[in-house]
Amino acid sequence: NVTVSPLGSASIEAVGDQAFASFDITGGTLDSVSGAAVILHQGSGLELSDSAGTLSLSDFLVDTQNNVVDANVVVNGVSAGNLAVFNLGADGALTLTMTAADVVDATLGTQAITSSTVIGFAAPSPVALPASYADMASVMPADASGSHDMYLQDA
Repeated sequence: NVTVSPLGSASIEAVGDQAFASFDITGGTLDSVSGAAVILHQGSGLELSDSAGTLSLSDFLVDTQNNVVDANVVVNGVSAGNLAVFNLGADGALTLTMTAADVVDATLGTQAITSSTVIGFAAPSPVALPASYADMASVMPADASGSHDMYLQDA
């Protein structure tokens, strides 16, 4: 049985039998032409643990142009570095990268999680202050607020 806990400023809210994790947006960029965004969530993350081990994923970087989510990864207290952990599907579906799926299985002592297993769904929703698109496109870190929500489902 895997336990998921929030790290830093992250929060997890249960609604019925579903869990929603929220991460403060701490910065990023938005391409005014393509609409692609890089969204930073520094100071928050998730910890996955069971009797076999603990895996911490923090400081998410969501890259909507390359459809990937990077994170600082710590396995049983030892840093594994900043790695691509999730693939971001067109519908917001989050699947683990092949490397991340291997690390999760090895750390948590399972073979049930693969790179095709949908872990949850992401719904980024940045809000820029002031709310002009030009300001958002030029610099989000100093003027950004909001949160990025992730629906977590049982694997």
